[in-house]
Amino acid sequence: MDTLFSFIFSTLSGMGLGGGGLFSVYLSVFREYPQFIAQGVNLCTFAVCSVCASLVNIRKRNVNYPVCLFLSFCACAGAIPGSIIASYMPQRIIRLIFGVFLLTTSVICFWEKQK
Repeated sequence: MDTLFSFIFSTLSGMGLGGGGLFSVYLSVFREYPQFIAQGVNLCTFAVCSVCASLVNIRKRNVNYPVCLFLSFCACAGAIPGSIIASYMPQRIIRLIFGVFLLTTSVICFWEKQK
């Protein structure tokens, strides 16, 4: 069953529909993984998917290298302190922050579609 859900969420993610967020929810709610572990597994999956997507876009010559390097640097610079801080936070706070983030992005996406 996990393989089926992984395939579905990966397909949705590849289509740009936010499958990674769904995968974290699946792992934490239905499989009862701690939120920190679920998000870590999701980040590992995202890393592999982003390498594949990058290779496709490089091949299509659809990459703005200066922007890519800048965003990669910012992502790494934020990921390191973020993961350290999250490792000291209580599980319920991490779940709350993740839930608020998902809800906020959902509302923004819905609002943008209405315009």
